[in-house]
Amino acid sequence: MPGMNLHKGRVPPCPDPGQYILVQTREGMYWRRKRGSVKKAELNEAMQQAAAMLKQCAAMSRRIRTRLREYFSRMETGRLHQRVWTRLRRQLKETGRAGLQSLEGLEIQQRFPLDRLLTACYSVTVKDGTVEVRIPINENTIKQNSGIVSGYFFQLIMVYGECNEEYGLKVEEETSEVYDIGQQNTDCRMLMVLPEKEWMVVLKVSCIEGKEVAKAARNYGMKVVAVG
Repeated sequence: MPGMNLHKGRVPPCPDPGQYILVQTREGMYWRRKRGSVKKAELNEAMQQAAAMLKQCAAMSRRIRTRLREYFSRMETGRLHQRVWTRLRRQLKETGRAGLQSLEGLEIQQRFPLDRLLTACYSVTVKDGTVEVRIPINENTIKQNSGIVSGYFFQLIMVYGECNEEYGLKVEEETSEVYDIGQQNTDCRMLMVLPEKEWMVVLKVSCIEGKEVAKAARNYGMKVVAVG
């Protein structure tokens, strides 16, 4: 038999009588381990912990993305799942607990970051149980990627609750008015009351083309701007 040390005419030395049996074939004889004598390889404790950690963080990433999915229309989120669980896993390894706070600064569209489209110097203030985002509105608020972009609006999205629970996350949002391209000398201010549970706030800008939202992903930006 291919790969076997076959012996003809004589019984070969037995490696271990308690573990092997003699097998006779037309090609010769060989010793084979008894069935059940070889234990299946088991994951060591470190590998088991790593596997459990990966499973836990993957489930948390899925829950977070599910709650935000309705805001991803026409956007290119790419490998968002991997980017989210990588942050969750890092926090879990460092602190023993993973949650929304690990996602601070996360760009939803890695290819089209928020600050590339929203060129105004916006501010995020967390104070007295509220979060306020303030954006100056002028001719330089956003980058006009094409001549058919006629306006834009903002959304402040808050995800809060418990990532480890299947239905433990909730979402609230605040949406601004639509601003015309070139509109000047005003501010967009959005304010949300913070919950007692863990939270993150996401700022999204969407462009308008005529009477419809823009088609291209470059006309959207979305980023986690505050956590707590």
